Amino acid sequence: MPLCINNKLTAFKNTETLTVIINQTLDKGRRYIVHYYQFQKNIIKHTLTLVLLFLSTFVNGQENSSIDFKTDLSWQQVLQKAKSDNKLVFVDIYTDWCVPCKRMEKEVFSLKNVSDTFNGKFINYRINAEKGEGIDVAKRYGVGGYPYFTFVDGNGTLYYSVMGYRDERQLLQDAAIAFKELNDAKPYGVWTSEYDANKNDVSWLKDYIQKRNMLRMDNTQLLEDFYALLKPSMYVKAENIQLVTNSSGIKLNGKLFKLLTSNFSTIPPREDSLYRLQEQLVSIFDNAINKVAVKAIEEKNEISLLKEVLPAHAAYPEKVRFMPWYNKQQTNWKFIFYQHTNNLKKGMPVAIEYINKYYKNLSVSEIQKRDSIIYESTLKIYKSKHLDSQQMKNMMPMIEQYFKRFVTNNHVEKLLGASYLVYNNKATPKELNMALSWTKRAVQIQENSATLELMSKILYRINRRQESIVAMESAVDYADNPGDRNRLTLLLKSLKENKKI
Repeated sequence: MPLCINNKLTAFKNTETLTVIINQTLDKGRRYIVHYYQFQKNIIKHTLTLVLLFLSTFVNGQENSSIDFKTDLSWQQVLQKAKSDNKLVFVDIYTDWCVPCKRMEKEVFSLKNVSDTFNGKFINYRINAEKGEGIDVAKRYGVGGYPYFTFVDGNGTLYYSVMGYRDERQLLQDAAIAFKELNDAKPYGVWTSEYDANKNDVSWLKDYIQKRNMLRMDNTQLLEDFYALLKPSMYVKAENIQLVTNSSGIKLNGKLFKLLTSNFSTIPPREDSLYRLQEQLVSIFDNAINKVAVKAIEEKNEISLLKEVLPAHAAYPEKVRFMPWYNKQQTNWKFIFYQHTNNLKKGMPVAIEYINKYYKNLSVSEIQKRDSIIYESTLKIYKSKHLDSQQMKNMMPMIEQYFKRFVTNNHVEKLLGASYLVYNNKATPKELNMALSWTKRAVQIQENSATLELMSKILYRINRRQESIVAMESAVDYADNPGDRNRLTLLLKSLKENKKI
C-alpha cells in the first residue's frame, strides 16, 4: 500500500519476488497453519464488532455517495460538534501533492459501504497538513507520512490512527476498531500520554504493547524495550511470548531475535501445547528474515546475505513441537540467493552441495513413507484442535494439497530449482549433465509435465534430440490444462523441427 513521506510518493516494493521465493523454498505447511491460527484469532477479535457496526449502518445508513467531510468547520468547531453528537471524529490528514491521498478520495471515500459507515458513525473532517490549522494538527498527532487517518474524540484525544492508502476492507476494519475504542474506559490516547512516566514499568509496558497489538500498531522497538526489562526466567513465559506472536514482527538484527532463538527449546511443553508458541514464533522468525532476505535479493546485496541472513537462519531451531513437517534445512538462503540473482558461478557449488546432501539419497519408497507420516500426523494435529465439521471441511483442501506429498513436493522443487539455475545460464557441458541428473531424479520422484518439460529442454541443449522429443511428448500427455498442453505442444513442434528454444 503506497504512502507519501517527505514530499515523495513511496510505494512498498512489489511482492512478486517474495511470493516466488516463498512458494519455491519455504515450508508451505508451516506458513499456512500459522496463518490459519492467526486468522482464527483475528476473526474472534473483530467479527462481532464489525457485524454490529455494519448491521447498524445498514439500518440507519444514508444515501450519500461519498464521505461527508465537514470542510466548512474549523478544527475547534468540529471537535465541539463531536462532543454535542457524542461521536468520534474521523480525520483525513492530507497534502496537495500526495497521490495516495487523491486515490483515497477517488477510489475509496466514494464507495457506498464506506460512506454509509462513516457518515452514520463519525463526524468526518479533512485537513491539509501544510496549511493553516492543519500544521498544528499534524504536529499534535505525530504525522510522518500521508495519507494519515486519525480517530479522535471531542477533546482531541486520540483513539486510533493509521497511515497509508487503505482499501475498502481495511478502512472499514479501521472504523470498527475505532468504534470499539470509543467504549473503552482507557483509549489509546490516554496510554500515549502516560508513556514517558511508565516506559520502565514492566507491567505497564506489557499492557501498553497489548493495547497497540490490538490496534495493529508496530511494536518492533517496544518489544525490544520490554524484553530488556525482563528477568531471564520470564523470557519464555507464554504471556510474554504472546506479546511477540500477536505483534507485527521483530527485528532480524535485534537482541530479541537472538534471545528468542537461543531460548526457543526451553519453552515449557505445557504452555506450548496450549498456545502453540513455538509454531507461532517460527512464523515471526520467518517474517523477520524474509524482509531482509528479499531486499538482499532485489538489491543483489551479497554482504547482507552473508552477514545478516545466514547467521539469523543458522540460529533457527532444529525441531519444533507439533510441526512434523518442519525441516530447517528446507530453507537454504544461500541457494535461494544465487538462484534468484541468477548467479551460476557462485550458485553451482552451493547447489551441488545442497542437492547431494539433502535431496539425492532417499529412495522413492522412503520419500512416500515420510509423506504418509507427515500427512497422518498433520490430520491428527487438526483433529486435536476440536474444529467443527465445517471448519475441518474448509481446511481439508489445504491439508491435502500441502501435506499428502509434502516431502515429494519439496524434493521436486529443490531439484528443479537447481536445474533451472543451470539451464537459464550459459553452462558448461559438465554443469548441464549435472542438471540433467537432477531433473531425472525429479522425474523419478514425481513424473509430471513440469519435471518432464525441463528434462526435455536440458536433453535438447546437450544435443540428445530424440530423447528430448520423447520426454516432451510425455510432458504433453501429462499436461492437465489446455494452456499448458498448447504451450508444450508448440515446444514439441519446435524440437521436431530442430528449432532453437
